[in-house]
Amino acid sequence: FKLKTVELVGFEKISQKNINKIINDYQFRNSLLVFPHNNFWLFDKSTMKEKIYEQYYFEEFKIKKKWPNKVIIEVKEKESVINWLSNNLCFHLDQSGLAIEFCETSNGHLCIKDTANKPLKIGERPIEINELSYIIELDEQVKSLLVNKLNILNIETDISGLHFFTEEGAVLKFNPKLQVNDQIARLHTLINQPEVHDNLGNL
Repeated sequence: FKLKTVELVGFEKISQKNINKIINDYQFRNSLLVFPHNNFWLFDKSTMKEKIYEQYYFEEFKIKKKWPNKVIIEVKEKESVINWLSNNLCFHLDQSGLAIEFCETSNGHLCIKDTANKPLKIGERPIEINELSYIIELDEQVKSLLVNKLNILNIETDISGLHFFTEEGAVLKFNPKLQVNDQIARLHTLINQPEVHDNLGNL
């Protein structure tokens, strides 16, 4: 009853090589010190899902065993929108703030660093949905206001507020207790002062 095929369906951005490694590690780890899990009857779908979900989170996930020697893993991937840095690790977050995978490639997403370095695991939320939505909206409006003036590299968050670091060296500091529109209005006023407007790259 040896399994001959594990078919992967729906994997687009996630590396199938990495998924196959997780599957192989599970399949060839002995069960009861006698038989490996690459046996049709000993291959446990729930355990396999747990192993994969230690590193990846999905919108939809199904495992089917097809007699006599095949397993089909079918998924729908989640969309990542944020790169979250904490404790020297990089995670991709979805729109709700859920950590769905470790960063494997540079995707050009907004990058937020948690300077408190709170431990994080796949399937956990390091930030509340409303807080993440606030940062995303603020980032979009700041970039729109500063287009062709300053380029945002990344954002750091700590108990004192939000710090936007720019390619030019200037650091913009925001108070998350204030409304986004209020802060954008203040920033607009600030950068249009002559002593600031003409020296944005030197601040």
